[in-house]
Amino acid sequence: MEHSFSTWQARFWPVAPEESRKTLQVCLFKALISSVYCIFISTKDAVVVTVPGGKAEVLPVIKGILVPIISITFVILYTIGCNRFRPITLFKAIMAFFFAVLFLYGFVLLPHADFFTPRASAHRLLTYLGPQHAHWVAVYRNWIHTLYYLTAELWSQAVIFVSFWELANRLYTVEQAKRSYNLFITGGSLGNLCTAPLLTLLLHKLHAPLAVKMQVIVTYIALIAGLCVYLYGRIDTIAPIAKAPKKTKPKVSFGESVRYLAHSRYLLAITVTVLAVGMSITLVEVTWKANLKLLLGNNSEAMMLFMAKVNFCLNAITLFTVFLFSGNLLRRKGWLFSAQLTPLVVGITGISFFFVSKYKVQLGPFAALFHCTPLQLAAYAGAAQSIASKISKYAFYDITKEISYIPLAPSTKAKAKAAIDAVGSRLGKSGSSAIHLSALLLMSTSSALDITHLLIPTLGMVVASWLLATRYIAHRLPASARQAAVTQEP
Repeated sequence: MEHSFSTWQARFWPVAPEESRKTLQVCLFKALISSVYCIFISTKDAVVVTVPGGKAEVLPVIKGILVPIISITFVILYTIGCNRFRPITLFKAIMAFFFAVLFLYGFVLLPHADFFTPRASAHRLLTYLGPQHAHWVAVYRNWIHTLYYLTAELWSQAVIFVSFWELANRLYTVEQAKRSYNLFITGGSLGNLCTAPLLTLLLHKLHAPLAVKMQVIVTYIALIAGLCVYLYGRIDTIAPIAKAPKKTKPKVSFGESVRYLAHSRYLLAITVTVLAVGMSITLVEVTWKANLKLLLGNNSEAMMLFMAKVNFCLNAITLFTVFLFSGNLLRRKGWLFSAQLTPLVVGITGISFFFVSKYKVQLGPFAALFHCTPLQLAAYAGAAQSIASKISKYAFYDITKEISYIPLAPSTKAKAKAAIDAVGSRLGKSGSSAIHLSALLLMSTSSALDITHLLIPTLGMVVASWLLATRYIAHRLPASARQAAVTQEP
């Protein structure tokens, strides 16, 4: 059913009166889970990169090997759970898992890190493998912090990519999604925008060891998780498919979901875009974090503060962009226009940053114009690239990708989405990590800064594939999703 709105309502709140209650609740839910992710992304890199023996080069090892393992495990368990339990039961189980892991990290492992850290065996392993493999040994040595990093990665996958968007896709039709999904991104940005200053204030004002600060952080996350369970239960009561009798649910195994993806070019095209997102962003991120490591050294709190400031800027600009542009461009310019913006932004800014990182010494006079060192210039350029690429992802890619799922049959939508989002996004990061590790091995180095020249053409090819897949999807979307939905004044 099409709705007509006034000019201001169409721009800022294009929601029908009968949809307002559920949309407000979903926006609040998105704000809460995004606020937790804001904390995770501000702290997860610092705890693995700046600890003694840590370095940015551990990121490809974690993302390329460990993250895919937990991702595939999650998809298998989630697929089994979809066939046996109601969505609210699955969500409660997911929240209970995060609560248990965070309690273990914050109140058992971290306070006794000296006891649990295998320093002697790590030193022997480093002596045996050689310094060129120091990034592998660092993952083992700092396994406590690696556990925290994996938990943060799993939150985005299990709670945001799968649980939240599965709920939204049960609640909204294509026509409703084109009017409402950008509001969910806005809600997430508001949650992040409020959380980043709180994290900064905590790190500045709480005069206590880092372990105590992390205990406060994980306690806050646990409280938010409990509130999320309550809110999900309220929203679930108005999700029509969630209340279907158990016997009416089609039982589709994980293997059947994968086979379905393999025989559907449409779903394969969506998978290519998901792979490209993870691969392109991670390709640039490792080089950026390597520059940050050189700039900040082993100061974990300094990196957390830096990342909190980056996330605040990111979400402030994202909020402005989503609120004023993403939904309006989708309705007026159509799906293809909005879907192509992200790969273009990622490609242009990513390649530009690689050149700045590689030639930062030669750019010394340019850096002096901004009263900073060449290393600071590279770190700030990486931050700007990260902000630009993620703004375009949140404001345009996430919305257009979710719309591409809606025309799928209900019996395959949840499983296909779980397989593509949970596995596809992680395989994208895994592919990027494989490229990094292969390049490090090829160049006989343990520094990501030594392989920048190999990453530039790689990023170009990834972005080109992304654009081609986007055009394929656009030509096969139903007209209701593909065409522009220009709202008229009544």
